[in-house]
Amino acid sequence: MVYSVTVTQLIEKMDLKNHTPEIDTDKILIQDPGMNRPAVQFGGFFEHFDAGRIQICGNVEHAYVAAMHTEEENKKIMDEFFSYKPPCLIFCRGLEPYPFIIEMAKKHGVPVLTSDAVTSAFVHEVDRWLHVELGFQCMRYLSMYTERES
Repeated sequence: MVYSVTVTQLIEKMDLKNHTPEIDTDKILIQDPGMNRPAVQFGGFFEHFDAGRIQICGNVEHAYVAAMHTEEENKKIMDEFFSYKPPCLIFCRGLEPYPFIIEMAKKHGVPVLTSDAVTSAFVHEVDRWLHVELGFQCMRYLSMYTERES
């Protein structure tokens, strides 16, 4: 049995702004409580990329995208990035995602969200919440399984 929360639950719990409201976040599941800061992937390196995790962007990733590549190169990299179908991409500190990021995310059905929180504080809060939610679901299942076996 796989335990999960929806991206919709994450949006509501963390008070996130959704830049891709046309994507149905009720159907996108988060099963891994881990998170990834995708600066390496934004450089075009995808070997060992764990796309099942929430992707988090702070100042470093936002600045890197703006400074390191042409817009055409960025579109190509983002097209590949979103083709892996991570559950969502979240920008912290109220940073606005670039239009080409939203364009490529929509193409692949991946929500792009923002939080006003400082990146490190946001990561810690999401990590805590996911471990509680996913752990609670696991404990509830084990409890039901144990009762049936008794």
